[in-house]
Amino acid sequence: MADQTAPGAEQPPEQSATEGQTPDAGTPPEGEEGQAQPAGEGQPKPEEGERRQQSSRIQQRIDQLTRERHEAERRAEMAWVQLEQQRIERESVASIQQVDSQEPRLDQFQSLEDFQRTHARWASNRAMAMFRAEQQRVGFENAQREQAAVREQQAAMGQISHERQFVAERIPEAVKKYPDFEKVVNNPSLPVALGTPLMDAVMRSDNPIDIAYALGKNPEQYVRLLQMGNANPAVMMWEVAKLDAKFSTAPKTSAAPPPPPDLGGRSTALDALAGAKTDEDWIKAREADLRKRKVRI
Repeated sequence: MADQTAPGAEQPPEQSATEGQTPDAGTPPEGEEGQAQPAGEGQPKPEEGERRQQSSRIQQRIDQLTRERHEAERRAEMAWVQLEQQRIERESVASIQQVDSQEPRLDQFQSLEDFQRTHARWASNRAMAMFRAEQQRVGFENAQREQAAVREQQAAMGQISHERQFVAERIPEAVKKYPDFEKVVNNPSLPVALGTPLMDAVMRSDNPIDIAYALGKNPEQYVRLLQMGNANPAVMMWEVAKLDAKFSTAPKTSAAPPPPPDLGGRSTALDALAGAKTDEDWIKAREADLRKRKVRI
């Protein structure tokens, strides 16, 4: 029994040796697997940013084509309205001229009484023709105003629906980046931005999530830009563009090793963009910053 137990006790070391030879046959060690995973996790980040930018450009192109189509439809409708107004005016003038051509003359009657009686009927017919022409013109204008109001309402509802879809598609990414994103942007004490020029400007930016979160964190600036969108849309878009540039030039987080110190002074570019007083100054500062970043790449 003692002799049989000894060989059995030597078998576990042989199995461990066999298991130790398994990595040499082609299976990577555990340490190497652990090192490969972070690299794989870090790679999708820049690809995700590129996909987001590409999606933003595609959406901007779709919005541009949609606006161009609506503009073409609006111009065609305006041309039709002008033609219809001209037709109504021509018909009105023709009907009145026809009545005028039938105006009785005194030399056509043997007595003044017959002339006065006939002329009174003619005057009544002429007044009725003018009334019908005016009614037709006013009716056409009222119908156009009603149709324009309906189209405007439909366009506003369509824009709000598009904005809701835009927000819903970006909620997962926004919550991943800012865990309290929904709580910040859905603050019940703040006015709703849907259907406003500010919402449209934020949607057209390259960093809508960052801008929306920043404005939600700064209610005073949000309300100011919201009101400015109705009073002075150009200035509002200017402010949003400056925010967009600020987030575009901010350093991006990545799993890659940190880059060497930036001696070019990225904050100087941000100061130049923030301190721009005219469109021309802002464009020059923006182009200078882009050239610097391109050189570094």
